[in-house]
Amino acid sequence: MGLSSNARLLSITARLTSNEYESQQVSNAKMRLATKSQQASETYLAALSTTDYAYMTFDAQGNAQNVPLTAAVLYQYGASKNQYMLSNTAGQALLSREDAYHYDKAETLKDFIESYGVKANFRTLDLAKNYEYLKENKKDLEDWQTLMDNYKADHDVKVWADAYETNKEVYNVALTNYNKMVEELSAGNETFTVTELKKNDDGTYEVVKDGETKEPKKVLYGPYEIAETEPDKIAEELKDKYDITLGDRIYRSYSNPQELLDQMATMLSDIRTQYENTVTYDAYIESKIKLTNPTKYSKYVDYMEHLNNFNVELEELGITEDEAYTYDDTTKAQWYTNLWYRINGNSTTKSANPNYAELDNKLLTSTSWIRDALAHGDISIEMGSYTPTEEVNVQGQPALKVLKGISWTTKMFSSCPDITQRDDSAAIERAEAEYQKALADINYKDEKYQRKLKNLDTEHNALQTEYESVKSALSKNIDRSFKAFQG
Repeated sequence: MGLSSNARLLSITARLTSNEYESQQVSNAKMRLATKSQQASETYLAALSTTDYAYMTFDAQGNAQNVPLTAAVLYQYGASKNQYMLSNTAGQALLSREDAYHYDKAETLKDFIESYGVKANFRTLDLAKNYEYLKENKKDLEDWQTLMDNYKADHDVKVWADAYETNKEVYNVALTNYNKMVEELSAGNETFTVTELKKNDDGTYEVVKDGETKEPKKVLYGPYEIAETEPDKIAEELKDKYDITLGDRIYRSYSNPQELLDQMATMLSDIRTQYENTVTYDAYIESKIKLTNPTKYSKYVDYMEHLNNFNVELEELGITEDEAYTYDDTTKAQWYTNLWYRINGNSTTKSANPNYAELDNKLLTSTSWIRDALAHGDISIEMGSYTPTEEVNVQGQPALKVLKGISWTTKMFSSCPDITQRDDSAAIERAEAEYQKALADINYKDEKYQRKLKNLDTEHNALQTEYESVKSALSKNIDRSFKAFQG
């Protein structure tokens, strides 16, 4: 009886310990439910204060309508819309993938605008033809510039400088000779002297110098006819008379003054061309390319001729290049003109360092991203505007035009007339549904834990009663055993 009672007592003690441990675990779980309940309440309360932004846009019929604010609806062109742009903290415009694609493909502002389906109409047919030629043959100019660079690497500047000095001297002498002939012949003089020039085998000219004095030699011009019978004798007489050296270019016989002038004019034109080919280093290089690569030279000349014709017509019309044409949709053209200058800077030709970053497509259509990014200052919103250009007169200078009349101004979103702030009803509905679901789950588990605690409490009381009973019986049994041994 004693051993079995002891065993029973130990078993009850173990069950009581387990019961108490399980009760503690259930109580802890109930405490965690209370924490979850508080978190669910906080989430719900935060949702009640959540706001979103609405953007006023226009449908195809021009009717105003409010839509959730996203970068996509800001950027979509509309004839009646204000123009906005988002920028990051580095000041870069955040472009949609579509706008970034159009910009990357364009070489000029005109290309950019036309890529959106806007057509340019030139003021005259010749302007259109020359513009298209320049655009289609731009590679001819690029090839020419590459060729120039290569030739410059192979032709020393000093060689050009020497050629320039020589050609300048020859040209000045030839011009003086020609003017002297005109003057002498106009005065009725039959003979006169000029400085001697010599044409080399390569087609260039040089001033003939005296071997001893290094001074330019003189040539006698006159209506002399050397007899066929004794040319040497007559020539010798002339030499003694005028004390000059004989040679192919010393004496010239002419039948009339005009023939002589025509010959000298031809020579002067040839010499002038050679001189002009060395006036600058670039002109010198161009003349070398003309001789060695006439095809590319010809293409370059054609390109420059069209460019000159284009610029001359612009000057005659009193307009600039970007005024050479108008667009069939001026409002849409202005929208994308504004955008071009925001990302490209003050040039109609694409910049090597445009100021933009591409916006991820997911962010482009996200209402929460633009709301949070604006709230946290991660992005700014800019408003574009255009004022027609006006002529500004500066004393002593021609009238200038104000730069495009385009401006982009950073605005607080609350001051943008098309953007309104409102409660985020969708977020509130979602939060309420989630809160009710969480609350129901918490209540269910709380009731379950409460029943478990009640059962554990009942079991604990029964075990405690049994424990006291077994303990009392065991105590009485021990007392009887002691009395038996004592008797």
